[in-house]
Formats: sequence, C-alpha cells, structure tokens
Amino acid sequence: MRRDMDLIRGLLMQVEEADRPVGIGELDFLGHGREEVAYHVELMQARGLIDARVRRVKGNMLADCTVLGLTWDGADFLDSMRDERIWARAKGAIRDTVGSTTLDVVRAVCGKVALSMVMAAVTGGA
Repeated sequence: MRRDMDLIRGLLMQVEEADRPVGIGELDFLGHGREEVAYHVELMQARGLIDARVRRVKGNMLADCTVLGLTWDGADFLDSMRDERIWARAKGAIRDTVGSTTLDVVRAVCGKVALSMVMAAVTGGA
C-alpha cells in the first residue's frame, strides 16, 4: 500500500477532535477502505504521531484498531499542515517537484509555506 498524506492529515484531524479514544468504526475513511485506514494508523503509530492499538489475527487480518490520541509530535505535525491554504500550497510544491516525500520534508515544506505567509503579512505583502 502507498502512503497517503491526505489520509494521514484527515485522520489526525479526526483524532484531535475526539474527546476519547476512537475506534476504526468511528473514523471517516475519507474514501479509503478499512484495511488502508488501519495501515495508515500503523504507519502513524510507528512514526510516533499517535498512540494506537491495532490487533491482527491469523493471516494478518485486522481484528481491531483504536486510536488513543495524538502524541506531542503528532500535534506538531498536524499544526504544520492544518490550514487548508498551507496544505494546498505545500502539496502543490511537493507534487510539482519531487512527487512524494518523507514526513519530515512535508513538515518542513508546510513550515516554510506558513513562514512565508506570516512574513508577507508582517511586511504588508499578503
């Protein structure tokens, strides 16, 4: 399966909005299948963005998936890409140059976009 940054962003936003752990049945799959969502939950957990429990049974079949919450790094990562204008500009820049990249580069690009927007506002150019 291929990593989907839009799905990661959407899942992080849903988890942040929840006031309790979120089971896979409560998540909006954002046009993706249950197994793909669980795969992304596992990726985000491995990267330290969320705390989650994923249980698989014989044949690696998904039995249960619960996201307990965001980690500090997960909240920071979401903050870097939350604003739709920042996200659209960063995605466009990545798509037009390298196509896909790492979480660290996505975070850095979002940070640069946000910084350029703030600097333009400070200097009167926005």
